[in-house]
Amino acid sequence: MVFQSELKTRAEENGEALIEGYFAVFNQETELWPGAFEEIAPGAFDNSLRNNDIMCLDNHDTRIVLGSTGSQTLELKADSHG
Repeated sequence: MVFQSELKTRAEENGEALIEGYFAVFNQETELWPGAFEEIAPGAFDNSLRNNDIMCLDNHDTRIVLGSTGSQTLELKADSHG
């Protein structure tokens, strides 16, 4: 899967590294592989964002957790863009 991303990284004064941006954008067609497309509808994540411990992983590897909502090292929210 190839897609363009506008994620930004930065370091805080306390030495913490931050990744911020839109991980998923609504109403934008993405080609998963040749001939296979998906488009995410607004509201698609509403149920998942409620009271779940969501983890941000490096390349889907559960041994490399970058942050989680349960430990308050990951903040996720949806708006009209994504």
